[in-house]
Amino acid sequence: AAAGVPYALRYYRKDILRLIAEISMGAGTLAMIGGTLVIVGFLTLATGGTLAVQGYSSLGDIGIEALTGFLAAFINVRISAPVVAGIGLA
Repeated sequence: AAAGVPYALRYYRKDILRLIAEISMGAGTLAMIGGTLVIVGFLTLATGGTLAVQGYSSLGDIGIEALTGFLAAFINVRISAPVVAGIGLA
C-alpha cells in the first residue's frame, strides 16, 4: 500500500484534498486557513521589509549600518513575529 502513495498523489490529487477536507474540518475551513496563511505571510513580509529599511536608515544616522542584520533578526523574532501573528489571526 505504501508503494502506491506516489501514484495516488500524482493522479488523484483533487480527490485526496477533497477527502482530507471532508474528514478533517470541511472545505470552507480549509480555504479559510489557507487564506489566513497568505495574509500572515504578506504581513510578515511587509513588516520585515519596513523594519529593514527603517533600521538601516536609523542606524546609518549614527554610523553603525553593519548592525542592521542583528537589529532585524532580534526585533523580528522578539517583537514583530508575535505582533503580526496576533493581528493576522485576530
